Parts: sequence; structure tokens; C-alpha cells
Amino acid sequence: MRGMRLRREESRMSAKGYVFMEEKNKSHGPTEEELSDSVKDAYTSVYVLDPMADGFDDEDDFTVEIVGAPSDGETDGKNADVTASSVEKTETDALNGDETEKISGTADEAGVPEDPSAEGTFPGTEEKEPEAALRQTEGHEYGENEAETPFTEEKSAEAAENVMQETGQEGSSEPAAYGSYEANSPETEVSGSSETGAAKDMKAADASEAAGTPIQEPTDESDSVEEEEEEEQPKKKGKAGMIIGLVLFLAVISAGTVAYIHFRNHFAEHFYPGTVINGTDISEMTIGDAKNAMQEMVDTYTLTISEKDNKEETIDAKSIALTYVDDGRLDDILEKQNAKTWFLFPFKKHIYSLKTATRYTEEKLNREIDGLSCLDESVVVKPQDAKLVVEGSTCTISPEVEGTEVDKDKLVKAVTDAVDTNETEIDIVQDDCYVHPEIYRDDEGLKSRMDQWNVFLSCNINYWFGENVEVINADSLRDNIVDDGTSVTVPYEYIRKLVYGWGQKYDTFGLDRQFTTHSGETITVVNEGEGDYGWCSDKDKTIADVTEAINSGFQGDRNVIWLYEAMGWDNGDLTGTYVEVSLSEQKLWCYQDYNLVMETDVVTGTNTPERETKRGIYAIDAKKEHATLGTLDVQGYASPVDYWAPFNGGQGLHDAPWRSSFGGSIYQYNGSHGCVNIPPANMKTIFDAVSIGTAVVVY
Repeated sequence: MRGMRLRREESRMSAKGYVFMEEKNKSHGPTEEELSDSVKDAYTSVYVLDPMADGFDDEDDFTVEIVGAPSDGETDGKNADVTASSVEKTETDALNGDETEKISGTADEAGVPEDPSAEGTFPGTEEKEPEAALRQTEGHEYGENEAETPFTEEKSAEAAENVMQETGQEGSSEPAAYGSYEANSPETEVSGSSETGAAKDMKAADASEAAGTPIQEPTDESDSVEEEEEEEQPKKKGKAGMIIGLVLFLAVISAGTVAYIHFRNHFAEHFYPGTVINGTDISEMTIGDAKNAMQEMVDTYTLTISEKDNKEETIDAKSIALTYVDDGRLDDILEKQNAKTWFLFPFKKHIYSLKTATRYTEEKLNREIDGLSCLDESVVVKPQDAKLVVEGSTCTISPEVEGTEVDKDKLVKAVTDAVDTNETEIDIVQDDCYVHPEIYRDDEGLKSRMDQWNVFLSCNINYWFGENVEVINADSLRDNIVDDGTSVTVPYEYIRKLVYGWGQKYDTFGLDRQFTTHSGETITVVNEGEGDYGWCSDKDKTIADVTEAINSGFQGDRNVIWLYEAMGWDNGDLTGTYVEVSLSEQKLWCYQDYNLVMETDVVTGTNTPERETKRGIYAIDAKKEHATLGTLDVQGYASPVDYWAPFNGGQGLHDAPWRSSFGGSIYQYNGSHGCVNIPPANMKTIFDAVSIGTAVVVY
């Protein structure tokens, strides 16, 4: 019958005194063809329906043909009908240790020819493992060989030993207990009996006694069987543990598979944990929920602008008509999550910034920006560069002023970027949206300029002109120093004017000047000729000297570089040694160190343009003794003199030995060619008192 599994539960051979168990086929019992006629007569078989078999229905009735059952004559030619309930009862009895069929006594009672040599059964041989019994049955066809092979005790023992060797129970003198074998297949195992070896021995003894055979005393073999049963228990427990572990492993695998599929499907429609878009957390949301969250975020959007001095201003979504735009980016993000590998990503952050997620009115945004108070010119403080401050003779750096003026272009960009990415706050101080000073206090150029200022201001230069002094210091330089933001200088033009100013003030060379005569009268001496006495500075060299002194921060006295120098600064720079000539009085006064050393009458040039003595102040250019004045070829005369001291070209002081009188009005009709003729007796004194450069004042 398909869907049912029948097991031959028990087979006995009363003629031999053995009880055999056999499981020939896990799905079907042995057929008549598989058993010979002689063996067939020796079998009494009962088949029990395995209720664990596939397709078993306890309501079904079924018929089992029992091989070796009573003959057709005994059953009226019909096979025994067995119902499911009867088979189930039989199986239950077998599991409870009840024998399905007990055969004991003589061979006649079992329907097998009696072996006159059989004296009794052997303890421990009543029950055999089914497979071993079957193998023994197939190797010994009792129906055919029974008469030829007497059944003796020795053969019985030998047969029992063969059974134990085939069933792997070598070393035991007794076969395994009935119904206690284990199948190698995974099908359900049914134990035929739970009786111990001792109980079975008692049953065997009863059977032998009923058959009239002597009872064999029990041996130590029963103890060996019990020990083997005890050894089998740990093995059964170990196998049970393995089965439990396998079941648990399969359960874990099954649960993991279910969990994987669940979360794969879940994250195909939900965003990973830690997913943030434009500052909005959409973890575990569906695409619809995420879009709704984005819309709510946009509706409540407010941009806070942090400014200097802890001031804040805001721009909200309504004022700029800010709306959410579904551009499909959320769908793309969800699609790219790769739900198949969800277990790699849920615990990571997934942060996105979508610049096109919103839309607003640009005109309204610009109007909001223009209305910010940080752009109000009336309250804005302009930034100021660090600068140099000069106070007295010191230059210092005044620190920069940052101010509060905002760079509008930077502000517009910062606000626009924040709105585009849905940022809720910006700090325009950190974002550097303010106008800054260009020069800071630590600027190297600024410090270099300060240092140069301090060099100039440290000057204290004294240029002396007789008793007069010209000072160059911080007071005179402060307003004349030029700082162009790159370098600090004292301009050349300033120094040039300074030096030329000194020349105008102190140079006397060739100039008209005030003069106090011998009589104490102060007159103005007009320079009619080429007067060459007095002070005359070398302007170019003096400018260079002043420049060097200023640039080095010189402190102390310095001298002007002179082109011509007078004998001194007092008495109109005539000092105490000079020669005074009065044309009107025709007299000469010679002073040496403020002392009059000579006063004498003289004869000057004839009062004509060609021969007159020129008025002015002159310096003696040379001194010479024993000179000849003029030539006959040029001047028409040649006049030797003892002392010659020229002061204005060809005009000079000399003795005139050819004259016998001096003074008066002689010069008007018999004057010289322009020289001052001096009596020879007085000329030596004058010649000795003067030197080259001594002033000669002619008035």
C-alpha cells in the first residue's frame, strides 16, 4: 500500500528455540517469493503500520497478508484482515514491551518437526537483531536442512555466536535484547521489548519447562548484556545532542534568512537610519513620509543671521515665498541604498545636501537682504587702517578699526547659499562678510615707516653762522617729512630751500652790506665792482651734508660747506682785521685785531670810468713784494713797487715811490689807474698787518 510502511515485528522459530527479528525492507514486509516454502512455514509474521509514514490515515482500513500465517484451510482460504486500529494496538503493545506473539514449547506446537536432540533453549538467545536473524535465516534454510542437521546445543551456541559477529556484538555471549536495535536510516525506530535480560531468562525457563526440556542455569552473559546496554546509553545521548544542535543550527539559519529578507524588503522602501537631507532626519521613513518631512521643514524654515556685537536678524520662508521642490532626488537616494546589502549600512551616517530642493522668489530675497539693519549706512562704522601717529618727537602706530561695514556681495552670496541648502543659520562674522581694514598694526611696511619717522624725529643738528645757529630737529622736520604710505622721506626740495635760505641769510660774498666806519657811522657799502669778500656757501655740498645728517638722525654741531669764507662773523663779517678806504676823504685806516695800526693819506684812481677805484668790499687776493705793475706794451707804463696786495683784479694796495704827496684832491686830476697809492713809509706796516682774504672796504 502506497503511503504506508509495514515492519515485520517478530519472527520465531520454535523448532530451534530462537526468536528472530527482521526488518527486511523499511517500506514493505518480505514477500512470499523472498522466502522459501520451508522457511515460510516456520515464520509467523505480524506487520505493524508505522503511523509516522507519509500519507498515513488512521481512519483507513487495510489488509496485510501474513507470510507463514495459518493455512488457507484454517482461514477458509483467505488472508487475515487487519484493521488500522488493530495494527495500531499491536504497535502500542510492542512499544510497551508486550510481545506481539509468544511461541514456546516443543517444535510440534510451532508446526516444526521436533528435533530429538534439542534439550532446551539458551538464555539470551530468545531475541535477535532483525537483520542478523534474517541473515542467519537466509544462510540456513531450516525447512530443507532441518532433518539432515540435528539441532544440538553446540550448533545452537555456534549459531548464536555467528549472529553476534554479524551484528557487531563480538565479545558478548548473549545477543542484544529484543527490540533494542538502531536503524542506520533516518526512519522511525520501534523497540520490540523493554524487558531486561533477567526477565527474558525467566520467560525462556517457563517455556522450556512447558516443553519438557531442562532449564539451563543463567551465566555471566546476562551481566555482559546489561553492561552493553549501559554503554549504549551515552551514545544515544550523544546522538540526541547532535540532533538537537543540528535542529538549533537550522533554526538559526532559518531565522537569519527570515530576518535578512525582512530587512531587505524593509529598506527597499525605507531610508537607512542616520539619513539626513538638508538638515532633516528622515531615518526609517518611506519616500512619502520623507517628502512630507521636507515640506514641513521648508514651511517652518527660518534663516538666522548672526552679526557683530551679538546681533541677530532673520529671514523666514514666507517672506521669500520658499517652497519645496520634488526633483526626484529623494527617490534616487532611496533607490541607490542597495537594500540587498542593508546589513553594511544602517549604522553609518548618510548626510546629503540638496541645493535644488527648494524654490524661492529671488526678488523677494534681495528685498529682505536690502532691509537688513547691518546694511544701514546711518549706523555702520567704517573700517579704519592702522596708521602712524606723530606726537612730539615720537611716532607710534594707531591700531586698526574693524568697523561694522558689510560687504554686500559676500552677504548676498552667504544668504543665498544658505537658503539654497536649507541651512537655518549663518554667521557672517565667521563667513567673513565684513569689509576689513587694509593695514593692520603688525604690518611690516607700517612698522618700517614708523622706524624711519623716528629716525628723522630724533635729529638735533646745529649749523652755526657766527653767533647764529640753524637747528634741524623734530620741530623743524615734523611738517616737512613726506610719508606716501610706502616710504618716509625728507624731500630734497625741502633741504635745498633750507640751504639756500641759509645762503640768503648769511652769505655776504659780493653783496651790499652795512658797515660802521672809523667815525662810528654806519653806512651801506655798495658793491660796484666784483667784490669777492664775504661768506659764500657751497650749496650743493651743503645740501648733501644736511641730507646725510637728517637720514642718519644726527645729533650735534655741523658746519656748512663754504665756497668762500670771510675772516669772521662780527663787524659785518669784517672781524677785527680789515682795511677801510674812504674815497671822499682820500684816507686809509688799517685795523688788526680790532686795533688801528695805520691811518694814512692815499691817492685813488682818477674819477673816470676807466680809472676810478670801484666801491665795494673786497678780499686781498694775494701778497707780493718787489713787483712791477703794468707793462709798457699794454698799460703804457711799468712801475716797480716793494709791496703789492691786489683785491679787485688789477686794483690793489701798493707803495708809490714816484709820488711825493698824497691825499687831498690829487686823485681828481692826477689819480692812479684804480689802485690805492700808499706812501712807501706806511706800506710795509699795512702789508704786514693784512693777509690773503683780509677785507678791503671801499666807500
